[in-house]
Amino acid sequence: QNIRSHAEPHRRFLRIWLIFIAVLSFLYVIIPVSYELNWLGYYEPVKNGYVPFIDFHVGYPPLGFFIYLPYAVLSNFNPTVFVALMRITNIFFLSMSVLLIYLIVNRVRGQNEGILSALVVMFSVSTISINTCSNESVALFFALLAIYYTLSRKAGLAGLFVGLGAMTKIFPGLLIIPAAKKLKASKDKVLLLGLTILIVLFFNLPFMIGNPFMWIGAYTFHGARGPWETVWA
Repeated sequence: QNIRSHAEPHRRFLRIWLIFIAVLSFLYVIIPVSYELNWLGYYEPVKNGYVPFIDFHVGYPPLGFFIYLPYAVLSNFNPTVFVALMRITNIFFLSMSVLLIYLIVNRVRGQNEGILSALVVMFSVSTISINTCSNESVALFFALLAIYYTLSRKAGLAGLFVGLGAMTKIFPGLLIIPAAKKLKASKDKVLLLGLTILIVLFFNLPFMIGNPFMWIGAYTFHGARGPWETVWA
């Protein structure tokens, strides 16, 4: 009953959102496999006992690289199973990102603009197509959570998700600047920055110690890449 009462004002959007999830799921069944198989190639050294960031070069921050690794291991590097699990994961993160876009814009600008903003992403062909084989919707999800909790003045959660976004792809880490401006209290700024740093250290410290030159290569490579036709564009 409590959930229904909270959902009632958003019924119009929720209908659109559920239709979007159904259509997206259908499309991901019929869209041919493309760059997803590249990820199996990225994980191939792990199968041979090598440690990423220490024994071989990686093109993403740790969370961005490891996000699909369990699927490769659990499927025994079976392409069909791996692709299915990767696409299910990306459907979840893109769908939740669309929901967060609506909630954020609805809060700031009203329901009509919230729905319009969500529809822009829903009808973005480049976003839907690249989401089959990219971790960008994961980074977008964490970035949007950071914005949502910044608006809610919840500094700890904002810092947590800024850190997780930065550890998926570097760019969400830039949200630390507007978040720090939005949070007025000094203790909130310290909590925001402290938790972000803690998350970054948690994911990086073992690799920084193990092989600092191989580790830093992931960030110089990733940071030097130009924009392309995805959610960041």
